[in-house]
Amino acid sequence: MFRMIALLFAVLFPFAASAAGGGSPPPPPWNPSNQIKILYAYNIEMQVQERVCWKRYVDWRYCKKTPSQHAQEQADYLNWLFEKSQINLKAVGIGTGMTTNIRHHEVQQTWARNMLNGMRQQAGADLVMVVNSHALNGRIAGACGTGNPVCWYADYPFSLIGNPFEGPRQAMAHEVGHWFGLAHHEGLPASKPYAVGHGTWGFVDIMHYTGDRGKGFLKMDVYSDHELKCSFWACGIYGTNSAARYLRERYGRYVRPSAPGGGNKNNGGGHGGHGRH
Repeated sequence: MFRMIALLFAVLFPFAASAAGGGSPPPPPWNPSNQIKILYAYNIEMQVQERVCWKRYVDWRYCKKTPSQHAQEQADYLNWLFEKSQINLKAVGIGTGMTTNIRHHEVQQTWARNMLNGMRQQAGADLVMVVNSHALNGRIAGACGTGNPVCWYADYPFSLIGNPFEGPRQAMAHEVGHWFGLAHHEGLPASKPYAVGHGTWGFVDIMHYTGDRGKGFLKMDVYSDHELKCSFWACGIYGTNSAARYLRERYGRYVRPSAPGGGNKNNGGGHGGHGRH
């Protein structure tokens, strides 16, 4: 009788039985063959007792994460975008450089950029991404050019300035997109004519400005990609608006293995060289 009850339980509750045996195996690693190495640096206005801080209003600071925690979150977000579009590329945060004498309005000055570029070279990074405490002039939330070794973005989750429809990680990914040579929309200079952002009246991708050219205010977490769906719409158009198509052509395609120890599916070639911005 006991055996019959145990067999019936295993048939009716297979997940409980597997849990008793140790549960499902961990997912296979996601290890593309190409890397983009990013050194995250923080201006002096974001440093308090080894914590990354954000200013709220005028005189109140919110300090929670360590620089290494914050930098890892930024790299994880980029990798989430790359994996969505099966891009054979992995973002690696190779450390943090605590800039001790750069304020937010100085980030684009020559002396500051030279110092930051030296930090990048010493760390062996492809680019240094400066995490700024403010937007410049109250409206510019970041800047980067194709292959530019020094980029920056404003990380202000509580700020009343900047674009209320774009989160700080999206702003960071937007600037990294410029480093690859991606443009805001069609008609602008880009690495390829289709290496541009995309949007409809209902949404825009990472690269397209919200509300610009009659497009929507919903910012989707995706580089334009004709192979993906963004709610009811395609996330891109093959011939004109597919930044992910360009990145797959450049770096190859990579799909996470379906089982531990399995081979990589569609693990494309590509190269790990620097991109244009």
